Amino acid sequence: MIDTKKIIALSKSENWKETKKALRQKQRDIAVELLYIDDAQKYEQRKYTARAYKNVIDFIESFAKSEQIQKNNSQKLESLGEIPESL
Repeated sequence: MIDTKKIIALSKSENWKETKKALRQKQRDIAVELLYIDDAQKYEQRKYTARAYKNVIDFIESFAKSEQIQKNNSQKLESLGEIPESL
């Protein structure tokens, strides 16, 4: 099972691109493995595992992008100075 807290921590870290590369490599390894599996049940399990890696990669990318957008927005607000509470 995939640990969501660990994924969120990875996406917040500076090394999220390296994590994404490692997950993509695992996904590729499974894709190659799928070419040689004869057992239908094992094939389906590995296919779902590969799909789970893809979903994790997508989550990390979107979370990291949203974190970057938040960071950029807060920097813009700081550069504007103090904003009145009426806004």
